[in-house]
Amino acid sequence: MSEALKNKVTEEYQSAAKPYTLFNQNGIQIILNLPGALQLSPNSQDYYPPLESPETNAPILINNTGFDILSATFIVTLQDVIDTGNKLNTIASVQWWDKEKGQQVMEFTCGEVDNKNQVMSTPKDGFSRVRWATMANNGRGQSTLLNDVSLVSLTFRPALAPINGPIVQIG
Repeated sequence: MSEALKNKVTEEYQSAAKPYTLFNQNGIQIILNLPGALQLSPNSQDYYPPLESPETNAPILINNTGFDILSATFIVTLQDVIDTGNKLNTIASVQWWDKEKGQQVMEFTCGEVDNKNQVMSTPKDGFSRVRWATMANNGRGQSTLLNDVSLVSLTFRPALAPINGPIVQIG
């Protein structure tokens, strides 16, 4: 199958991307854009965005704290998809993916994010796609993303310019 046909097939079985909220606390929101739904065959795999696409995908940090963020680091874990009807049936393995391999846990970093702005994070190890690999069994389930963010570390810039303190006189 040609690469162009593979991309066309992939796009036909993925619904339009929509934002999923991974974290939302104290003015910090982290979202990840993923297809709203996927239709996969048993023993197959699919990627978002497709491997042949120049696009990449990583969580987006939105800053509404009232402060400018100098840097941020967080970890996102993708969990396998479990069949809704049979909780013992894993129907798809979900991983962060580069061109050749995947992993379920990925660390992301962001540089400066001014208040009321957003920035796409950078994966520490370059894994900038999500891959679903199905098993031999059929089923239907929903990916679990909520509360899969840990180690949210932020460095803020002071809200105000430095102010003068007391006058010190010696002698």
